[in-house]
Amino acid sequence: MVCQTLQTGIPVLKMEFCMDPESRSDKCPTCTPVMRKLGQKLPFSHHTQTCIKCKVTGELMSDKNQPLYLPTGYVVSERAID
Repeated sequence: MVCQTLQTGIPVLKMEFCMDPESRSDKCPTCTPVMRKLGQKLPFSHHTQTCIKCKVTGELMSDKNQPLYLPTGYVVSERAID
């Protein structure tokens, strides 16, 4: 029963980068080894809007906290630079 409940919720969170070892996040529940195994054959989440989260501050970027592209190739928020 627990596995079925988890498998029902995994496609809501599972994104393609969860399967890439280099882009996994400790904060993402579907990136954990157990959840990856449970969700291996399940479909990916479909998001119609994109949210960009700053790796430095952890805040969502928006028109009030604009994303900035750095020469190093990273994207951070204005607040991270301040």
